[in-house]
Amino acid sequence: MTELENELRKRAEKFRAVKSFIEEEPIMTREGWLETRQRGAARRYYYCVYDRDQGKTVRKYLRKDQQGLAKKLAQKAYYRKIQSAINRCLPLMEELERRIHEEDIDKLYDDLPDARKELIHPVMMTKKDRLAQWMNEAYSPNPMPKSSRAIVTKLGESVRSKSEKILADFFYDAGVPYKYECPLRLRGGRILYPDFTFLDPSTLEEVYWEHFGLMDDVDYMNRALEKMKLYGRSGYRLGERLLVSFESSEVYIDFDLIRQTVEERLKWPE
Repeated sequence: MTELENELRKRAEKFRAVKSFIEEEPIMTREGWLETRQRGAARRYYYCVYDRDQGKTVRKYLRKDQQGLAKKLAQKAYYRKIQSAINRCLPLMEELERRIHEEDIDKLYDDLPDARKELIHPVMMTKKDRLAQWMNEAYSPNPMPKSSRAIVTKLGESVRSKSEKILADFFYDAGVPYKYECPLRLRGGRILYPDFTFLDPSTLEEVYWEHFGLMDDVDYMNRALEKMKLYGRSGYRLGERLLVSFESSEVYIDFDLIRQTVEERLKWPE
């Protein structure tokens, strides 16, 4: 899925949610509409209903104690405009999403036989090439005390805890490329070292994973919450480009959830 396709999907889902919300609003089933008339500073509201028997619109003046109905009718009119806009845009977005998927330029090159690929220079960097470039980018990880170097992953990296080794080995076994404690510069210049950094196979944006392993320690928990606030203030929202896992002495890592997250967000096609 391309970045544009992903954005279209998110926007379409938002439009569908708004449409469903409006359809369930009680005011939408009420007959009639609101008319507003103003003379100078005086404003008057009328509740209008079309009387089929009389064949004309019947207007009823709304007194001050009936302003609640005026607000509901105004909201209904606003909802109608939103509905019309969504009904116009949503089919176009769905059609564009379908066409983008069918005309994926990366896929056109990737699907070629190897013999053909050797003869062709692609017009733009493929996702797999971008991944290879990203993995080869040098970085300086967070300096580690010598006492932590006894914990080594399957890739031969030294990590700070047994839980980080378990996660790193899990990502390795799942075939998910990652960087350990790669520096991230936040707004304002502060540097953080996320436990793991990934390249999103859909958007080609970096995604950061923090594991908080001592959540029954109050001081540790408060530091973890402050760290998440730092991410949020720099635009890294939880569940989007910031992923987290937790554990305590009594609550273990949820590997079913981690496996699901890896499959949905981080797994690169073979």
